[in-house]
Amino acid sequence: MKLSDVMSAMNLAIFAEVGLVLFLAAFAAVAFDVIRRGRSLEALASMPLDPEPADEPRAEEPRS
Repeated sequence: MKLSDVMSAMNLAIFAEVGLVLFLAAFAAVAFDVIRRGRSLEALASMPLDPEPADEPRAEEPRS
């Protein structure tokens, strides 16, 4: 019996299908969360452009 016979008899295609289903479930969960909280995420979208966060000031770290 060859290794190729053993591997073909194991029916490993199910792992690809399970991975696809898990990916689609995770994608749907993230998309649903973004749609549900869409308005509250607008403030987070401009965070990289803000010079400083409004709620807490930045403390300068000492340079070594």
